[in-house]
Amino acid sequence: MIKKSTLFLLTLLASFNLTSQTEYSFTHSSATYTDLTETTLINQVWDYDDFTISLPFKFKYFGVEYDTMYVGINSVYFTQSGADNIFMGSDNYIPQDDNSALSPISYVINGTTPNRILKVQYKNINAQLQDPQEEYSANYQMWFYETSSKFEFRFGPNVITDLNFTSFYYGFIDADNSPYLAISGTAANPSLIRVMNALAFAGIPTHPLNGQVYTFNPTTSPSTSLRSISNVNYTLGQSQNYFTLLSQSNAQLEIINSEGKSIKSIEIDKDKLITESTELLAKGVYILKISSNNQLFTEKLIVY
Repeated sequence: MIKKSTLFLLTLLASFNLTSQTEYSFTHSSATYTDLTETTLINQVWDYDDFTISLPFKFKYFGVEYDTMYVGINSVYFTQSGADNIFMGSDNYIPQDDNSALSPISYVINGTTPNRILKVQYKNINAQLQDPQEEYSANYQMWFYETSSKFEFRFGPNVITDLNFTSFYYGFIDADNSPYLAISGTAANPSLIRVMNALAFAGIPTHPLNGQVYTFNPTTSPSTSLRSISNVNYTLGQSQNYFTLLSQSNAQLEIINSEGKSIKSIEIDKDKLITESTELLAKGVYILKISSNNQLFTEKLIVY
């Protein structure tokens, strides 16, 4: 029996060229952390109620415009169902000393059109700890920019002495909820990845230090294209058993199986067309992850 493979785009595009797909690039830097002033208090989220902010400008998120934001205890999102989350952790946060006044959640809009910035601040939030002698207290801000639609995590002072905390999660979940983009690596040397298996992903091992800034920039000009070419020896009932990839810059291709395990990694040279056989792959669904110029693209490969 001849093994067949079919290549699918994970998003609906007019062709195999990915130049119309919105993705995000990522940078990290340092800046002095300063508490926001003259903010609007939204502490009702401590009662597990989402707080709605009507934005004074339309914020684009994965290319979709939104004019309303919902703020929760550890995330903000742009649809009432919570499908588009920007999250700063998975811990069960509580206010300091069970007093929400000591852990205010607030927001402010700074600047003038077209350069306004919506800033959301979480101050002195704590995690539930089993040992009362340990401590977990952190400060964050999320900034959302009007014209560029970029957003940032800004990290303030934190005190985390509980050694049980070894996984910290920062990133966002786009509309299809899987896979999602998150920060991997270390707090000092972070990188943006697309998480294929949420159960196997452990975030970063330490909390970012005071003054660190993680910036996410939307981009619509990727430099990599993926295309399939029919088998030259095509016969009835036989589909292509390979795919080709051409990148306009140096890139890396990773083949990931349905369990989230990387089974092969290939370095791609600029402007060099590569052909990769699928004959040795077991039947099933695979994800092709292509990294190029700090951008990530994914394709679904079905071998049958």
